[in-house]
Amino acid sequence: GRGRQVTLVRSLGVAVLVLATGIASGCERPDAPRALANDGAAAVPVPVHGAPPAPSAADQHFQAGLMAAGEGRSDAALRAFAAALAADPARSEVLDARASLHLQLGAFAEALADAERAVALSPTNPGFLSNRAQIYRRFGRTEEALTDLDRALALQPDFVAARFNRGSLRYELGRYADALADFDRCVELDPSSAPPYLNRAATLHALGRREEARRDVRRFLELDPEDAWREVAMQLLGELDRDGD
Repeated sequence: GRGRQVTLVRSLGVAVLVLATGIASGCERPDAPRALANDGAAAVPVPVHGAPPAPSAADQHFQAGLMAAGEGRSDAALRAFAAALAADPARSEVLDARASLHLQLGAFAEALADAERAVALSPTNPGFLSNRAQIYRRFGRTEEALTDLDRALALQPDFVAARFNRGSLRYELGRYADALADFDRCVELDPSSAPPYLNRAATLHALGRREEARRDVRRFLELDPEDAWREVAMQLLGELDRDGD
């Protein structure tokens, strides 16, 4: 028979140093110089020759904020982000970074306000959309979260974090077939990442596909035996074994 819902790894890629700077999302910085190709059909990066320009005050404060956040100095990071925005209020990546930090600190209203502004300034940045979706989830705004994740994946179909997060949300809603499709794609795109195997195992368990679920739990444990979710994985494996008796 089908298994009950179990706890999932809730999200990937919401750390301030990851999506905020576009590294994990594969996004270009929104202020990167671009020019139209001759036919006007596509935009291409403008090659930069010679020494790079000196960083602006906003850049310097932003980088200081990212460094402080990475070191766990949240107050210093917030001060640096505020200084960056005072120098350049339209820097969407600073707003997104601060939104992510607010989310980590549990300041959900502040996180949402910054995320809304970041998306308004850069509506086609999939990282910003994915981060806002995670904040919407905190407010129980499920449909808006799904819409943001759908938009992020329409813009960048190989965005693993957004696909993983959408799969987790679909699982929570009981949309197991849709969740499985997302986790399958995560594994295809990044087969060395452990969390998608655990979440796919839980989804397969919910669909009554126990043997496949067992294989995925074991693969998760092989890839990251020290993972913080190891206890959850072992509990799921025990439940799968009991269901098979």
